[in-house]
Amino acid sequence: FHQAGTTVSLLYKGDANYAVLSNIGSADAGLCGWRMIKLRYPSSSSPSVWMPFEWEHPPMVMGVEYRTVDRNNGKPVYTQLVSCGALEAETMKTVILPVPADWIVSCVGMHGPNAVGHRQVSPFYYNNEATELVFHCSAEAYHVETDDKIYLYLYATQATSASYALLKYTKKSA
Repeated sequence: FHQAGTTVSLLYKGDANYAVLSNIGSADAGLCGWRMIKLRYPSSSSPSVWMPFEWEHPPMVMGVEYRTVDRNNGKPVYTQLVSCGALEAETMKTVILPVPADWIVSCVGMHGPNAVGHRQVSPFYYNNEATELVFHCSAEAYHVETDDKIYLYLYATQATSASYALLKYTKKSA
């Protein structure tokens, strides 16, 4: 059968205040790795509610934002793989994302291939006295009045045909 498969989910109930539903296996890789948590808030008399999907191992489809099980200062951490396009040699490139980020947790850049076919991850620095190669990717949560965005900055000493940034961040609203 074309695309036939089985999805395996696991429901774990810790007590009356906590339950977890996890998808631990699927023929569709895009369905693997999510987890939902059901919590009862101690200060609330309302019934338990399922929280939003959270990913343990997101499939990282380009440009898709994933809410992860990670936390930073008590807030959910979101992750996204961003295509930043080609890089010109010795030129800073800026990519702007319309995401209301509160904090940037991490930013890792990837690029390549360069003129000699190498693919590198940031921060990258190589110097053998004849050649110096540098690749850097950074990000900031940019806040001006009501304008909240993520700014990505990429720099490479050699031109590359493609570059990407793997971002992790928290949001103001979360």
